[in-house]
This record gives sequence, C-alpha cells and structure tokens, in this order.
Amino acid sequence: MNLHGVVRQAVQAVNPDTLCTWQQSLPATQSGGNLTPAYNTVSNVPVQVQGLNSRDLRHAEFLNLEGVLRKVYLFGNIQGVVRPNLQGGDLLSFAQTYGGTVQVWLVVDVMEQWPDAVQAGWSAAIVCLQNDVIV
Repeated sequence: MNLHGVVRQAVQAVNPDTLCTWQQSLPATQSGGNLTPAYNTVSNVPVQVQGLNSRDLRHAEFLNLEGVLRKVYLFGNIQGVVRPNLQGGDLLSFAQTYGGTVQVWLVVDVMEQWPDAVQAGWSAAIVCLQNDVIV
C-alpha cells in the first residue's frame, strides 16, 4: 500500500508541492585523473519540501551533516552519493519560497525509499543547500 499517496492530498492542503528540476546523477567520466559529473535532467518534478523535525535533526547530527537542510518527498528513486558507481548524488533545483530564487540542493541522505510495482514509488531524502549557482 502506498501510504504516501494516501496522505499526499491532505499534506498538500497545508503545504503545496513545489516543482523542481531533478538532476539524476550518472556515473562520472574519468579523463586525465579528473572526474566529470554527468546528469540526466528531468524538469517539472513535484516535490514536497519540509523542514526537518527533531528526529531528522538528530539523524543529521549523527551523520555530521551541516548547512541549510530540508527534507523532501517525491515520487521516484532519488539517490545520494554512490561511490562505487562514481555517482556524486542527485541535485534538486527549487526555490525555498514561492516566487523566490531557484537554488541547487544536493541529496546528502536518502531516508526512505518505497518502490512500487505499479508506479515509480516514492522517496524521502535530506537535501543540503549548495552554492546559489544553477547547474
């Protein structure tokens, strides 16, 4: 059962989804000892952006995560860093406030992934604000 799908409408009544650009990390290419990141870009992805609750903050503290952090929920298989595959983590580009400046957020921890045989499933992840440069 997709519990996220069940509660999604009620959550959106209080906190509407934000559309983002999702850059899915692909294996980096190597050239002369340098790694060049590669991404598959998907536009207009609805994402539910929330602040971290106390449990999430403790989790982030134990992982030694610092910076401006948010928790996001989205339909799909979001990925953080996968070092054996030379993947640096997915990037999400969205504004913190309605009509605000679009900023880049790095997936630093995937908290939940719920695959679904019928749909794409959904994921919950902690993202960290990167430099205000759009990639």
